[in-house]
Amino acid sequence: MLLIAIPKSASTALMETLARTHGLRCDMWRKWPGERSREFPNFHIQHNYGWELDPDTAADLTASQTLYKLHVVPSTNNQALLHGQPKVILLRHPDDIVRAYRRGQETGVYRQKNDAFDGCVSDDDWIARAKQLGLHRDLAAFRERWMAHAGDRHIIDYDDLVRDPAAVIAGIERYWSLPASGVNVLLKRKYTRLGGQSLAFHKSTKALWREIGPDTP
Repeated sequence: MLLIAIPKSASTALMETLARTHGLRCDMWRKWPGERSREFPNFHIQHNYGWELDPDTAADLTASQTLYKLHVVPSTNNQALLHGQPKVILLRHPDDIVRAYRRGQETGVYRQKNDAFDGCVSDDDWIARAKQLGLHRDLAAFRERWMAHAGDRHIIDYDDLVRDPAAVIAGIERYWSLPASGVNVLLKRKYTRLGGQSLAFHKSTKALWREIGPDTP
């Protein structure tokens, strides 16, 4: 089972909510030996993954009973390999993703791994820098190209997930032929909207998914 998620879209929360509800194992660290996609050259400024799939990996990610949550970029190759495979795709506007980067840095929940955003203070600063770096363009392409994907897919939006998690979860359950659960609350994971309390909350919840995840990441 494959949940393709754009970064900073509450995808860890959705993965764990679904896994706990339906007794599924889950994995958000699955790696594969593909090269970085040349169609998304700046994705790796912020994120790992962004690799090209091979046929065996593409088939395994969608056929397995493990729920995989991964940032699979919609390169030409990846879309072709996943065209006929069922997948849930979670998307968010790139401006909001960059705002989440800033909150993550300020709260300590999602610290920057490099100095790409050094000197940025406001949301506008962060968005402008992301555009300069080409990262904003890659995030926009991630969103737009998966939205336009003509293959088997169930697309959901971050704003809908936050506003009405019951409806979004019910739609995913129908798509994947899972029993209707009636779950109407999304777990909070990597949450940055608690101000100074965000880091403590994150530390108290960040390992919980491992209870239902793989033995080793």
